[in-house]
Amino acid sequence: MRRPHALLLSVVLGACAPERALAPLEACTTWRTEQYVAAIQTADVADILIVVDTTAGMGPAQRAVGAALPAFFDGLASGDLDHDGLREATPMRSIHVGVVTSDRGCGSGARTELTRGPGADAAGIFAFGSDGPMTAADAAASVAATVVGLGTSGCAVSEPLDAAIDGIELLPRAEDGFARPQGALVVLVVTSHDDCSGLEARSIRAEARPPSASRTPAT
Repeated sequence: MRRPHALLLSVVLGACAPERALAPLEACTTWRTEQYVAAIQTADVADILIVVDTTAGMGPAQRAVGAALPAFFDGLASGDLDHDGLREATPMRSIHVGVVTSDRGCGSGARTELTRGPGADAAGIFAFGSDGPMTAADAAASVAATVVGLGTSGCAVSEPLDAAIDGIELLPRAEDGFARPQGALVVLVVTSHDDCSGLEARSIRAEARPPSASRTPAT
């Protein structure tokens, strides 16, 4: 069974990880990236997980992503990635999209949850393409409404990488599900904050628990 090609986009890493010195990238890193991009350009099945930061101040970024989705989805479905009338990639016949937030409970130990927006199936998947129930335009409108509707009241500590793992594990693994072996797996992270995933983030999450989540002992 082939492993799905994975591409991780737009991730911000930083202060929540151990500090380390910068070092040049080895040549193989660039080669592998080009290899994955080339594989994705020839795939006709894609599974896209969108991880959305819901911390304060992320409203403009959520709306910007929502506004960009129609062109993004249309390019995948048509193969005309830059909308110049020429086909740069294989048109995707089947595209599945899932949406999760980077909020993992502010120290509660909870995993992120799938966001089942309008147009998603019972498993939380938005499906479109030549063999999907929705058009690219309809899927873009549904996913955009879901992303923008998530709001900005999430935990102050964002954990998009752990949330991405949660999302991939929560979505069903099947030929008509997510992370399909014959397709490309794309993780799109929408954030402007450092990633605080990992065991070391537990104490940070506890300190960042919103005031509304605190409990007053009964008297």
